[in-house]
Amino acid sequence: MSPSLVSAIDWRERDGLYTCNLLLHDHGYTHIPLKAGSELSFKVQPGRRCVGYHKLTENGWRKLTTCPTSSLSYGYSQCPSCQARDSAAPCLRCRGDNCTALELVRDACMGSRAFVYLAAFNAKLKVGVTREDRFVTRWVEQGADAAMRVLTGNGSEVRKLEHIISTQLGVHESVRGEAKASALGGVDKTKLALALFETTREKAHTLATKEQRITENPWILARYYNIPPMNQRPIRLKVEDNITVAGEIVGVKGPTMLLRSGSVYYVMGLSALLGRLVEFTPGGVMSQSGLEPFLIRST
Repeated sequence: MSPSLVSAIDWRERDGLYTCNLLLHDHGYTHIPLKAGSELSFKVQPGRRCVGYHKLTENGWRKLTTCPTSSLSYGYSQCPSCQARDSAAPCLRCRGDNCTALELVRDACMGSRAFVYLAAFNAKLKVGVTREDRFVTRWVEQGADAAMRVLTGNGSEVRKLEHIISTQLGVHESVRGEAKASALGGVDKTKLALALFETTREKAHTLATKEQRITENPWILARYYNIPPMNQRPIRLKVEDNITVAGEIVGVKGPTMLLRSGSVYYVMGLSALLGRLVEFTPGGVMSQSGLEPFLIRST
């Protein structure tokens, strides 16, 4: 199989079950499902390339489009040219007070219903926003242990509320992938997170109107990930040039994939594959270069 570009990490829901997929590009897009129990073997080629940009279609959907020049991205998933033309970029930077998106996107945002949510990653809390029709998918693709909706409004209103909660209550707007991966195999702190939910929701409600407030029980999300109890922390694999990754997929928790080779567990951040050319092989052995950072830290 010829090398293919990893363009996106894509979560799909069917009948309440979620599957993580690698979206690959090689003369067209292909989905590779990362299903628990399946074998995976691929080699990462040198360099990192631009994954392209999102453009609006006639019905308003954002469609991933390949980079016109197949540029090297030098540490990022997009080259500067594709970053500038990406229709999703203004929404990622939005604080709810000065919309710079295209008119079609702005009108859809103002006419939509969206939520401000709290999500827990072990005992780390973050605040975020999501559309009405995909809040559970949003939590699963981030790998949250628990989450709940706390406020509602249109797209602009929830962005503004999200920023207020972050700045006035000190709740992070993101949790790094390294922190999510390091929690695997550690002490479960979900109970502590649930207590933090209650106090944070009470404070968040004081920042909004009565009509914007939501009170619901937290959603516990462990059942979506197929991550077994472990009495050891998995070995972390660093994605780098020429590494070969091979093993059985145990499960995927947000941006983190858990693999098993024999009795040893390995964890890898899927986001580090974006923009990488990977060549799938029928079999393989985990390369020494992938284990090297762990071995150095352990000595």
